[in-house]
Amino acid sequence: MSLTSSWLNLILKVSSLIHRQKEKLVTANILSTLIISIVIILLELFLFIISLPSYFFIRTKGLPGLSKNEISVYKLRRKVSLAAFFGVILIIIFWIVLFLVMAFFAGSPSVKSFN
Repeated sequence: MSLTSSWLNLILKVSSLIHRQKEKLVTANILSTLIISIVIILLELFLFIISLPSYFFIRTKGLPGLSKNEISVYKLRRKVSLAAFFGVILIIIFWIVLFLVMAFFAGSPSVKSFN
């Protein structure tokens, strides 16, 4: 089994697991709904992370047998996912820089400042 097919199998297994959790969500009670929702969110994040290489390296010219509509949907999903990913990365970088700047200007607290 090649690396590509094993990677694709992992993506399909996680997608299947997400689908099963969503089916459970329909008949769950309130507490179970909360727990299953958290599990679905975590699984979706995991699926997003493991799908990133395919979004970066698979080009639409390399997808034979797909209709133009399916290719346009794939392109849109790829753009939205990458925009969300880079948006989150930018927010994290902003908060880290803000924290470092605030720590630099505030300095370290000394014992004299508490007297």
